[in-house]
Amino acid sequence: MFKAVIFDLFGTVLEPWDMERHRATLSRMAKALNVGSDDFGAAWGHYAAPGMNGAFGSIEEQITRVCDALSAHVRPEQVSLAESVLLDDARDYLLPRGDALATMMRVKGLGLKGGVISNCGLEVPRLWQELRFSHYVDAPVFSCVSGLKKPWAQVYEQALDLLGVSPEQALFVDDDPAFVEGARAVGVVAVRITNDPSTQTSDQCVARLSDILPMLS
Repeated sequence: MFKAVIFDLFGTVLEPWDMERHRATLSRMAKALNVGSDDFGAAWGHYAAPGMNGAFGSIEEQITRVCDALSAHVRPEQVSLAESVLLDDARDYLLPRGDALATMMRVKGLGLKGGVISNCGLEVPRLWQELRFSHYVDAPVFSCVSGLKKPWAQVYEQALDLLGVSPEQALFVDDDPAFVEGARAVGVVAVRITNDPSTQTSDQCVARLSDILPMLS
């Protein structure tokens, strides 16, 4: 019997990550810092993976590191403005899609605990308490804070520990097949959310997040 549901964010609770939108945001950040857009975008990309792995303690630190790499002398107020650009854009894309919010509410209504595992940047934990669905999550695990990323076994184990459940008591939902397999490797029941009609007949795939609800009865 399940006691918890662990959700992925991007592509599951949220729309999939939009790289074109991200590039536009980086361009606006570069303008705030008065540095070249292409150079800033390339440098940000270089530090994106370390940032997602927990290398930075704050967005301000990450922006400063990127500027240092470009030998760009920026004032504190410019860094603050660039940070605001990033956070303002994040507020727009950190919105639950489709039936995600209703599903998370229903999970909580069934008396189950809610978890999140996300490979993400620091803007997500920074804005977490503002997000409409955060109230239905008991244990969020962010790679940029924990230093652990899917599909490493440790990240699923950390979420299970925080939720106080065993692997077989948790259902995990993600849109990435590798991350689904990572959960299964530690004994968690996992399903993939996908719009691919050829996979939606499988009992290991769902088309909509609310499709997991019958599994929880």
